[in-house]
Order: sequence, then structure tokens, then C-alpha cells
Amino acid sequence: MVVALVTLVDNAYTPIAIFNVLFVQYKLDKSAYVRYVNFLNEKEDNQLFVGKRIESAKGDITISNMIIASYSRNF
Repeated sequence: MVVALVTLVDNAYTPIAIFNVLFVQYKLDKSAYVRYVNFLNEKEDNQLFVGKRIESAKGDITISNMIIASYSRNF
């Protein structure tokens, strides 16, 4: 009896869980698409084509106190 009840609940829950994942993915995709279209419809930035060309840039890039971890392993 208990096994049949668990199986029934599992069979009822699985399609709901799959639908939930698909629905959330659809909402995320729709939101990303709207943002992308809005970005493409923005007017051109005139400052991209105006200004002086920099022949060379000198400087240092420093990163300190950074830890990268993956699966409990530090790099």
C-alpha cells in the first residue's frame, strides 16, 4: 500500500517538476530576449567614433587576495 502511494505521488510530481523547470527556463529566456532586443534598439553611441587614438598604454594589472575554488579544491 505504501509503495503504491509513493509511486502514485512520484508519478504525479515528476511531470509537475518538469513543467516547472521548463516554465522557469522560458521566463528567463523571454526576459533575456527582451533585454537583448532593447540593447539592439538603442541609438548609436557617438563617442565610439570620436576622440584621439591611443598609440600605447602602459600600466600594471594587479589582483590580490583572490581565491578560486572548485569542488573544495583551491587553485
